Amino acid sequence: MNTIERARGRWQEILPQLGVDARFLCNKHGPCPICGGKDRFRFDDRDGSGSYYCNQCGPGPGLVLLRKLHGWDHRTACNEVDKIVDTTAPAPVVRGPKTSVSRAAAIHRLLSDARQPDIVTAY
Repeated sequence: MNTIERARGRWQEILPQLGVDARFLCNKHGPCPICGGKDRFRFDDRDGSGSYYCNQCGPGPGLVLLRKLHGWDHRTACNEVDKIVDTTAPAPVVRGPKTSVSRAAAIHRLLSDARQPDIVTAY
């Protein structure tokens, strides 16, 4: 899972930790944290992407907001976000379709284990 996927839905937590004042993170027109305009920015966080729109700076997701605000390149922004989001979460296990042979073997193992007296007694 990449940085953007791990950060999805967490931008209101991430951005303040990376220097974006929480007052900018509402879906109302207000000052822009990037260019300083008085009433041209809004943070709408569409689909949890951290999206924003400024009438002068343009639109973008949360990662672009950080890049423009701090002058970071993509890698630096990702590294900073990675320090905040949980990067230790295990990657989802992708399993292919099971064949009838592998299903039968799994059932056989389960039944064999269930018949062992030690396992049954321990339960």
